[in-house]
Amino acid sequence: MKQVTKKTTLSFLIAFFAVLIFSSLNAQETQFRDQAWRFGVNAGLQFNSVSLGWQNLEHPYPAFSSSEVKKDNSDGKGLGFYGGIFGEYLSSSWWGIQLRVSYDMRNSLIKDTTTINVPDGSGSTATRKAGAEYNSRMDYLSWELLFRIDQKLIPNLNIYFGPIIAINIHGSYDYTNKEPGVPVKSGVKLDNRNDAPYGLSGGLAYDIEFSRSGNTSYFLTPFAEASWIVNQKKTDYYHQQNSVTDVWSTLSLRLGVRASLEFRNPKEQKVTEVIFYREPPPKPVVVAAVQEGNKVSFSSPYNNTITTKNVNGYFPIHPYVFFEKGHKEIPARYTKLSKENANNFKETDLENFRKGDMTVKETNVNQLMVTYYNVMNITATG
Repeated sequence: MKQVTKKTTLSFLIAFFAVLIFSSLNAQETQFRDQAWRFGVNAGLQFNSVSLGWQNLEHPYPAFSSSEVKKDNSDGKGLGFYGGIFGEYLSSSWWGIQLRVSYDMRNSLIKDTTTINVPDGSGSTATRKAGAEYNSRMDYLSWELLFRIDQKLIPNLNIYFGPIIAINIHGSYDYTNKEPGVPVKSGVKLDNRNDAPYGLSGGLAYDIEFSRSGNTSYFLTPFAEASWIVNQKKTDYYHQQNSVTDVWSTLSLRLGVRASLEFRNPKEQKVTEVIFYREPPPKPVVVAAVQEGNKVSFSSPYNNTITTKNVNGYFPIHPYVFFEKGHKEIPARYTKLSKENANNFKETDLENFRKGDMTVKETNVNQLMVTYYNVMNITATG
């Protein structure tokens, strides 16, 4: 059942990463963002799982496995701190590159469950029973070069992977044996360790922008990673071991967050100068029609648009009344009001006489004459 679970989990992870990478590669021509640089810090807590081959930490007893004892996949577990600084280049497309320098604690409590028989020099054998514990402390300055892939399937989610070079800055352990009379040893220096083991790292991260100002932004980025370093210790039995997978290696699963400041380089916009030349409007189209036997022609307006404008008219008039020659009666062309109508007369009522298009000369003349024929009424109310 345990093997089935591992295979199912591994298959799911491979499928998930494949979908993300396929989504990214299909969007190579898409601009994900402006070209940018990010600088910041990262911090996290990691769970370490240590695997050892046949070791000879406490002489004269080799430990952890032998030709009779099957090697364990995990000989110890522990927690450690992970934190440091990083710089990142982001292209405007789907990829980026990140460089980290981090303090990396690969501590663990290692338990030896094997029973070892070795010659004691007198012709017999001495037996070291199972139950030894090594509280190990392995500290590194890790240099990680990570290749980042962004994708469109889940916005702001990115995946990354790359190599590790881990510079060893400390290696020791505390030794405890449950056998009677065996003293506890503290701070034992781990001999024969490699100064620069190597490995691989990869994970998922989700960018959260929480502040923006001009071409700069601040980001918080939670991440989940897996990091595996090998060759942490040189072999004690060269003819039986390889230095990569059979001596000392640590798989770390970590959760953490990065805080970063981004400096964007907005993509330059090409500006094309466009010169417009004003062309004379086309000549109106003359359309001929036949109506009741008569040929009629008319011109359609430019762009089939009829424009109108409002005009305020002012009509100066002479304050005179002109009589017909030889007559003293007021001519009929002047508007005369009854007593009742005179009380309701207003000069503004003359605006109601306007009819037709005021831009036409005939309309202006007619309006002027209507106003003049009311000269007596205007004078009487003035």
